[in-house]
Amino acid sequence: MTIENAKALQEQLANEAIAQLRKSRNNELVDDCIQIIAVVGKA
Repeated sequence: MTIENAKALQEQLANEAIAQLRKSRNNELVDDCIQIIAVVGKA
């Protein structure tokens, strides 16, 4: 797997996780997860 493919997969998985959290209507948790994903994505 190339770095580009890994980044695309990571972004897709993050977006799917955020969408699932939004369905549960837990906006505080969504905000926390978005911040965590942003930090992990930089690693």
